[in-house]
Order: sequence, then structure tokens, then C-alpha cells
Amino acid sequence: QESIVQVFFITAATFGALSLWGYTTKRDISGWGSFLFMGLIGVVIAMVVNLFLASSALGFAVSVIGVLVFAGLTAYDTQRIKEMYYEGDDVLAGGRKAVMGALSLYLNFINMFMMLLQLFGNRNNATRITARSKGGPQGPPFFVPRQGMQIERPVCAGVEAWRHRWGFDR
Repeated sequence: QESIVQVFFITAATFGALSLWGYTTKRDISGWGSFLFMGLIGVVIAMVVNLFLASSALGFAVSVIGVLVFAGLTAYDTQRIKEMYYEGDDVLAGGRKAVMGALSLYLNFINMFMMLLQLFGNRNNATRITARSKGGPQGPPFFVPRQGMQIERPVCAGVEAWRHRWGFDR
């Protein structure tokens, strides 16, 4: 729980600093949008691939690149929201712009928090969602047991069966 609070404050400080920079900078960062969106799509694809490969190196790379992508998106979206504002908008258009801008920044914050949590989160006392089965002791692909810990079969056995069928569990 302590690491969650620390990562939350790190995320909040980073988000605030990047949003302030995106709002106050004179530099036009609108050209970053297409590159950041491509990075976002790449992060999503890499996360899906890593569900099946269960590579800790790929998970680390996805987390680092994800933090960088969402940091850039925070500054980009803040500047986009600032430039999108127009005093002549009616109430309905202004309300829609406000909701879409807030949602965009909210998603940036949540995703940056999740990526930083994967990087810096303390996993020593993590709880696992598991279920008992008749099969032998098998742990989920992302879990490394400590000595003397009982290993149970994961609830999500479909991914594990797919990995075994296609030879990714070697």
C-alpha cells in the first residue's frame, strides 16, 4: 500500500508538471500527436503480445515506453485543450469540449499511473486471484513464487492452455 501511495504522488507531480509545461510553452507541440498516437497503438499491441509471451523484459519495455507516451500525451492534450477554447462557443459546444478534454487528461493520468505502478510497485505482498483445480501445481505466467509458498492454478487458465498448445510455455 505504501508503494501505491508513493507512485500516486510521483504520477501526480509528473502529470502536473507536464500539464503546466504543455499549457505555458510557446513551442507548438501539435506535431507530436500523430507520433504519440502511433506509440500508443504500439504499446497496446505490445501489451497484448506480452499476455501470451509473459516476457518480463517486454513488460519492462512496455512500461517505460508507456510512461514516455503518456507523458507526451499529457503535454500535447493540455496544449490542444488550451487552443481548442473559443469564447464564441455556445454552452453545448463548450460543455462537450470540456468533457472530452477532461476525459482525455483523466485517461492519460490513469494510464501513466498504471505504467509507473508496473515499474516501481512493490510486489512482495501482492495478492493473487487464483482457484484450485485437479491439475498439478502451476502458477500464473507473471508470478514468481517465494520459497515455501503454495502455488495454485490461475483463474484465467484459457491463456495458459493457449500458450501450452502453441509452445509458448517453454
